[in-house]
Parts: sequence; structure tokens; C-alpha cells
Amino acid sequence: MIEETTEEPTDWDTAPLKQEQFGFDAAAVEDFLATSSHCFWARLAKDGRPIGTYGGCAYHDGELYLVSNVFRKAYAAIKRDPRITVVLSKHDIGQVTIIGRAEPIDDYEMVRRFFLRYAPKNSIVKSGQWTVDEFMAIACTRNRRLIRVVRDRVLSLDMSKLSRSD
Repeated sequence: MIEETTEEPTDWDTAPLKQEQFGFDAAAVEDFLATSSHCFWARLAKDGRPIGTYGGCAYHDGELYLVSNVFRKAYAAIKRDPRITVVLSKHDIGQVTIIGRAEPIDDYEMVRRFFLRYAPKNSIVKSGQWTVDEFMAIACTRNRRLIRVVRDRVLSLDMSKLSRSD
């Protein structure tokens, strides 16, 4: 059993923090998204609990996309309730959190074009272990879907703005 406390809030709880105080500016947020290839994203289960997963993401023309497929529970969940939170993090640099909604993209030709653009950036293709065609045979199937992340709110933390201890 969790006990309820009646403690007074700490300064941390009540301090008037502003996003610009510790966050990235808008251009830095876009650069952060553009240079990220993985993220954590959370959606809502049928009973309303948040549930998350770690996976690939890509940025194109100012939009962030996640990858899923029609057989995943996550895909069914965002079709049912599109609310989503996406967290992108880079050790010692900071993080960006997007609170918004997910828009599944069911157009296979658009998905295929997306993966063709993404293939040369994939680390296995870049290393020469796979060709673009080998990557496409695995990554781009008829059950694969893109999920466009529509931003309602963006939060960020620029680690360089944090005060350092003595």
C-alpha cells in the first residue's frame, strides 16, 4: 500500500522553470530530430495505461516518422487512440520530448519511397554489409507502416545549460 504524504512541496516542485531556461531553441530542436535515428515512444493500451517501446525513427521535410507494422499492438493502439509521446535522447547532449498524436500512413508507395530515402543512411548499408536492395527486402514489406508524429507540444533539455556542481 502506498502511503499518502502531506509534506510541503520542495523548491523543485514549485520553482518557476521556463522551457527557454534549459531547453534547446527551435532550430536546435529540428537539428536534434534530424540527427536522431532511434527513440522511445509511448501510446495507450486498451485499459488506458501508457506503454512504450524503443525503435527506429527518421526525420524528413520537418516531420518525424516512426516505423511499425500492422501486426504490432502499438499500431492497433494508435489507430484506436492516436495520443503519443516520443522521447529522443543523446547522452551528454540532451533530449527532446514530443507530445502529440500519431498519424498512420497506409500508402505503400509512400512507405517504399521513405525506405528508399532512408536505406543509404542505415548503418548496415553504409558499412557495405548489405546493399540497398537487401535492406529494402527486409525493411520495406507490405505490412510495414509509417507513423507521422504530429506535434502538439515540444519539450527539450539542453544539458549544456545545466549548472555544474563544484
